[in-house]
Amino acid sequence: MNLLAINQWNVFESSREQLSGNSLVYISENHTITTSILLIALVGITILYATYKQRFTLLLTSLFSKRHLSQLLREGKLANKNLFIWVHLIIFIVETLFLYLIVQYYFPKLFNFLDPYLLIGVILFLVIIDFLIKKLFSYLYFQMFDYKEEFSQYVLYKLLLQFTNAIGFMILIPLSLYSGYWKLMLLSIPFISITFSITYFNIFTINPKRIHLFQFFIYFCTLEILPYLIIIKLMIQLNK
Repeated sequence: MNLLAINQWNVFESSREQLSGNSLVYISENHTITTSILLIALVGITILYATYKQRFTLLLTSLFSKRHLSQLLREGKLANKNLFIWVHLIIFIVETLFLYLIVQYYFPKLFNFLDPYLLIGVILFLVIIDFLIKKLFSYLYFQMFDYKEEFSQYVLYKLLLQFTNAIGFMILIPLSLYSGYWKLMLLSIPFISITFSITYFNIFTINPKRIHLFQFFIYFCTLEILPYLIIIKLMIQLNK
């Protein structure tokens, strides 16, 4: 009986090693990391809601409501620099956690190349760099073609998209993490598709008579879609 138990344990250890790779991604350690980041994000959202309750509500609903968006623009609700910093910190933290879990669930062999803590640092760095590069290129694009008046609305729509997705992720992540049913993360696909479609429909209709739509569509595909397709392809190759 003891020999059978030992053999079963050896089989379990062997299969776990095959699944997680040479570096052995320990489940308990990953839960500690993800739970810590999730707690930081929850504290940040709680502080943001308690401090800027009305603005928080407008940020969450303006993507789906023209009336709330008009109120947000009319009253200058984003003029507060502290609010601006808090919102972006939350977005960066939640996006980092979401992408880390995607890697953990769907690309586990990447842990062969990077320690979990280092991987989180790399993901956070890439999230911030992605934000800064897109902000720079969008600014240059709107300046080059003299769309200065439309730029502020474009930036606002992008912020609303990221914030709405971050709040949605904060619902999906605990459900997936603590139920152990990782396929719940797949619900992010229709959710992101809906918010993404609404955002870019609004962006494309900011001022269609002034903005050259075909030109903007090419810019959009190059900046918003192509980099992610390249990254996904690279991750699939590394995970083989």
